Amino acid sequence: MSFSTLKLLELMDFNSPTIAPSNDNDTSSIDGFSHKEKDLSDFKQNLEDLNNFKEIFDFIKRTVKKILNRERAGLMLILADLPLKVGGFHGLGSNAIVMNRRLFEAVKKGAKTKVEENSYVFIILLHEYLHSLGCIDERLTRRLVYDISNELFGEDHLATKMALDGMPKIFENSKFQFKHIERSPEIIKEFDSSYASYIH
Repeated sequence: MSFSTLKLLELMDFNSPTIAPSNDNDTSSIDGFSHKEKDLSDFKQNLEDLNNFKEIFDFIKRTVKKILNRERAGLMLILADLPLKVGGFHGLGSNAIVMNRRLFEAVKKGAKTKVEENSYVFIILLHEYLHSLGCIDERLTRRLVYDISNELFGEDHLATKMALDGMPKIFENSKFQFKHIERSPEIIKEFDSSYASYIH
């Protein structure tokens, strides 16, 4: 994690009443990140081993708890047809992460491997989970997503590249047509507590 990012971390607002420090024995503060960073080897995992929204989100939560010593429970995931420039969002003060269903479906259609699909889901959910923890600044959030991805997977991993460069060229391999269809939002049931598979 770079020095500039560590300085930005000091500005993060974790005063939301819905956010709680970890209650385990590790009470390191954000300033202690460099020490905790040494233990991240235990958290490194191949994204291709994760099979659904829940598994990816659980992995994200464990990683963020280890790095920032913060966690949040009770979030739900909603898939909705959003403008194509929006990958997802978290409403300030809400308990929902909303992912753009149209983009997700295009990624699923264009992805050649599970790593491609899971990398996209990982980046979107990590970004919005950080927002839910009180990291409102977009510049800081994007930098944190990149740094966390780089630490976990390395700079050559697709997730890290996606965090740095945005959407991959995965759409060039997709013949997905973005047609305007009226669809109701879809709630991924028990997203934060039980199995919710999206991989077929």
